[in-house]
Amino acid sequence: TRNAGGRHMIFLFYAVQFACGVSTPLFAMWLTAKFLTPKKGRKLWLVLRYAMFLLALNMIIYIADPVNILYTLPFFVLGMFFLYTDDRIPKLAITLVLYPLIMSLNAMIDNSRILFYYFFQPLRFAVWLGILLAARHLLREERYTLSPRLWKLIFALALLPMSATISIVALSRYGYYDIAEKAIGYTVLPFAFFSALVLLYAITILYQHEKNESENQLYQIRALYWNNIEREQTQLRRLRHDMANHFTALSGLLDASENQKALEYLRGLQAAARPQAARYCAHPTVNAVLAAKAAAAEEAGLLLQCTAHLPGTLPLSDLDLAALFGNALDNAIEAAQEAEEKTITLRTRADKGMLMIRVQNAYHGSRQKQGGRFDTTKSDPRAHGFGLKTMETIAQRYCGSLEAKAENGVFDLVIVIPVKS
Repeated sequence: TRNAGGRHMIFLFYAVQFACGVSTPLFAMWLTAKFLTPKKGRKLWLVLRYAMFLLALNMIIYIADPVNILYTLPFFVLGMFFLYTDDRIPKLAITLVLYPLIMSLNAMIDNSRILFYYFFQPLRFAVWLGILLAARHLLREERYTLSPRLWKLIFALALLPMSATISIVALSRYGYYDIAEKAIGYTVLPFAFFSALVLLYAITILYQHEKNESENQLYQIRALYWNNIEREQTQLRRLRHDMANHFTALSGLLDASENQKALEYLRGLQAAARPQAARYCAHPTVNAVLAAKAAAAEEAGLLLQCTAHLPGTLPLSDLDLAALFGNALDNAIEAAQEAEEKTITLRTRADKGMLMIRVQNAYHGSRQKQGGRFDTTKSDPRAHGFGLKTMETIAQRYCGSLEAKAENGVFDLVIVIPVKS
């Protein structure tokens, strides 16, 4: 009976260890999906993501043993780059945040197995469960994305916990049983662990800040659009109110045989009655952006020719639509001002399950590509050049694509995004 009871306890012990070990990667996968877009289309990608996190979260990390932490790193980096669809900088930044988060916790638990021998997997499970519960409470958005400049900032800040974790594990000299070495490790590793958590939280704060700025810009665009409509209606009401006086003035000019002056007077009335805020499409946000950019193009001495066939609703957020059309036309307006041809052409339609946007404009000089993207033509390239990157990020977020080419003095931008019909 004692032997049977002992076997049952051993079985229960290993069952709990196994259950905790295979469950914890699911928490890390959920957390990562809040910041990066998992590759979809095959179940194999899901299996590989699970295997990557299973390997990383269950890797034994001892202080002064550089083998496991250094050999696991390239597999983790390759997995993050291959199994997620985002741009390089976001993937690299999240990798540098997650790796020290995982490895510092592994190192703290594995170097305390004398204290937690029977509970090291449940302890790891409990910590990650706590992270998951806190994240579910704090991370209410489906995904948190940043502009390329802020992703670079996160990447730079993540170097600190990354270097601290690898240094304390790989560069320590004496190893597992050295008390002084462990004391240093237990000073640095919690710092690296909490620094990585703080960086994840910082991403959410920066995301909210950028979202508020984008919403403010969208509000200003809509306000401009409705101000134009209100001004148009005011002009029409004033014109109707003064119509009797206008007819009297016209009659007087015609009676006096002042035909040329009467014609000029009539043309002035026609200009006053002409709508100021054109209706380009049924979608209110896109229509507001196009109206605002058409006004900006006119002020710059350019002509914006729009052909837009869009429904009243699209499965893209208003902020993303405003960013796509706004950035595309801002870039076109800036480039066309220096060119001889002053016409910008925009064609967009939602048809057969695809949203297609094409913007063409002339440009002056030459446009060069670096890293697959066109350089900015602005005087301070460090402060600009993010328009195409932003549009490409948005297109990829909806499993779409962006292509840009510059040939024979014409810049051609094409964005294709699948939409549900």
